[in-house]
Amino acid sequence: MKRESSSSSSPGSNPSLLRRLSQFVQPGQSAAYQPRNRTASDVPQPPPATLATDPAQIKSVWLDCDPGHDDAMALLMALHHPSLELLGVSTVAGNAGGRDTFLNAVRLMALYRADPSIPVIRGSDCPLVKEVKVDVGIHGQGGLGGVQGLPSLSSPLCQPWLHPAHPRTSSPTTGPEPSLFLYTLSTILTERLNAGKSGIHLAVTGPMTNVALFIRCYPHLVRGIEQIVLMGGAAGVRGNRGPLAEFNILNDPEAASIVFNTDIKVVMAGLNVTHQAIFTAELHDRLLSGRVRSPASRRQSRIALSPVSPSHSPVASPVAPAAEMTTQSASGPSDLKRMLSSTLTFFAKTYASEFGFTRGPPVHDMLAIAYIIDPTLFHRRVPSPGDVPNVGMFDADPHSNKDVRAAASSGKPRRPRVVTDSNSLGLEPSAIDSADASDVSDSQAEGSASADAMPPKRYRVDVECSDGLACGATVVDFWGDRVEHNGWGRGGRNVEVLENLDCPRMWDIFFQVIERAEAHIANSPVTGHGSADNTAATSPSGSPSKAFAHLRLDADANPNSQVQA
Repeated sequence: MKRESSSSSSPGSNPSLLRRLSQFVQPGQSAAYQPRNRTASDVPQPPPATLATDPAQIKSVWLDCDPGHDDAMALLMALHHPSLELLGVSTVAGNAGGRDTFLNAVRLMALYRADPSIPVIRGSDCPLVKEVKVDVGIHGQGGLGGVQGLPSLSSPLCQPWLHPAHPRTSSPTTGPEPSLFLYTLSTILTERLNAGKSGIHLAVTGPMTNVALFIRCYPHLVRGIEQIVLMGGAAGVRGNRGPLAEFNILNDPEAASIVFNTDIKVVMAGLNVTHQAIFTAELHDRLLSGRVRSPASRRQSRIALSPVSPSHSPVASPVAPAAEMTTQSASGPSDLKRMLSSTLTFFAKTYASEFGFTRGPPVHDMLAIAYIIDPTLFHRRVPSPGDVPNVGMFDADPHSNKDVRAAASSGKPRRPRVVTDSNSLGLEPSAIDSADASDVSDSQAEGSASADAMPPKRYRVDVECSDGLACGATVVDFWGDRVEHNGWGRGGRNVEVLENLDCPRMWDIFFQVIERAEAHIANSPVTGHGSADNTAATSPSGSPSKAFAHLRLDADANPNSQVQA
């Protein structure tokens, strides 16, 4: 691995020019990075049986993120799905400050036993124009509040990214380095274009500052990107951090506008579809037990979510027949599953308190990776407003009362409401209408098997950048009355808007990735980091119920339990 000479006469290879560009975002020092050529032996090989894929169909991915509980799940999918090759990770301020999101990415890469040759770069710490916002209310202090089992920054597992043999990643003490991100990605794209390789897939799960900078600085290299798949926006539903705006767009609307209007394919996974991907107590049981329930038991689990106590193991839910259970290892769930359990338990708590989600938290960012893996997971189950005149847009929000009104008007019998004490995600007591719960389950279980399912559709999408109540809103032209041409980019149908998700298929992929990651971690040379971070996730007796009891987040628990640097 070699540094590029700072005296090079080629403007594109002179990192000093890029250092000066980074001053527009925030001052920082950068070091040039020349990525090594990846060979076939560098590509993760699939285990026997599940998730096997054709090596010729492996997709190269760059992930720009702001970890983040749901970013942690997206990174796991990007690293360990056999059809993906992760080229690099860049971070941006969003769910937490820039320093925290970078360190979170490093610790997650270490936990997942990522190849140290994959660069992790600290990008911009603030938006292009507006003031930076962080989401402490959802993600806790540091961005990964409540997450247990992460390696400490002093662990040998983290050192390849904190103190690399060659300066290919940011140092957490020198500030943001968006110029290093620009240089690294431009180098990768230039090499791939010169070699005639296919374009990369750029997944964006945070504010889009880094990607907007790249588009502005290297417009001639954008053709090396096959598509940009982003989590952000909201198509026809309310916002989550503004009256009309989703957080990632609201954080840097000018950057989002630049990304949406670039002349390549852009795919938007907004709140209208991510709110369908709810990690329920049933899925949490499946995470810890490894079992798969029948469709009948899926409905039953939503009717009666059982309480969990330290003396009752959540991996043996009473609503599932014994015949459906698989044998649980004597040592209980793996360290990876315990870490994911703590991640989703904390996320469920904050989404319940902030937004009133009583069934579990949505796993927003994972959908960007899921689309790259298999676009057929997403579809339109009913015609969109721009297809045929219809009385109203399909509302995919499982917490709306539209289905309730429809059931009442159709005379459908209503089952009684069931009041639960708690569930395995540790949510507060809530009243769950069993008819509504089963309606959501049934609609998700049908997925793309519906006879009128159609592929996602392209729309004209504008981003409102002016200050005010509409700031950050993604305005989708469902009726097509403002489209100037049929191409991508400004004035055209510039964004493919995802509308509906085949949830059962996506969760099957997710749990298969977890099994693959567990096998990879078990076979890694370093099987443990021995830091104090892990003590809360293990039990001296090895009992699954006692181990999980440490991960339960009670009302008086410290929400910021992660070890800070």
